[in-house]
Amino acid sequence: MNKLLLTAYGFSTPTIANAAQNMIRENEVTKACIISTFWPKEKDKHPQMQQIRNDLINMNVPQVDFLDIEFKNANKLFDYNLIFLNGGYPFYLLHFIKKSGADRILKKIHQNGGLIFGLSAGSMTLSFLSVNVTANMEDKPKRSNLRLLSYFVLIFIIGSLFFMVTMPRHILLALLCGAVIAVVVSGLLIYENQYRYRNN
Repeated sequence: MNKLLLTAYGFSTPTIANAAQNMIRENEVTKACIISTFWPKEKDKHPQMQQIRNDLINMNVPQVDFLDIEFKNANKLFDYNLIFLNGGYPFYLLHFIKKSGADRILKKIHQNGGLIFGLSAGSMTLSFLSVNVTANMEDKPKRSNLRLLSYFVLIFIIGSLFFMVTMPRHILLALLCGAVIAVVVSGLLIYENQYRYRNN
């Protein structure tokens, strides 16, 4: 039985909404927790947070709470059988998810059969923290600076070419878009790389 659902736009399509509802029903979810740390200022007041809460309630989840792991004990996540990582600022969450120990807690919850849903940056964060893979992040080899640089160049070239095709009259804008994508992805890779302890 699948225990993980990663999406780019939440429950925005009938297919994703039906998959989520089926998982909730099959696992008899009674308590869900939305980690609100993705938004530094708005927290659980952000409209997207409220929308997800309403969506889960409409999927017949009786109790949906928020937890800000920046200020509250991440061990409270063990009290829920569905954890939702929302969209927002992945760097911000990555910092506090490691600092609070929530990364280890999420892995245990997943291993014990708890459901974990991710939306956009939440999906990205779960991917980088390797919550859903067999090997811990710490067991993976560090990427060399040369490899990280090659990733940046490759992403920049692919991204720029894509935008050049879609915007042939705006070459400079296409290069800028490619550079932005390369910087964001490379930044995430560099951040994630510090949690890899084993050398090649």
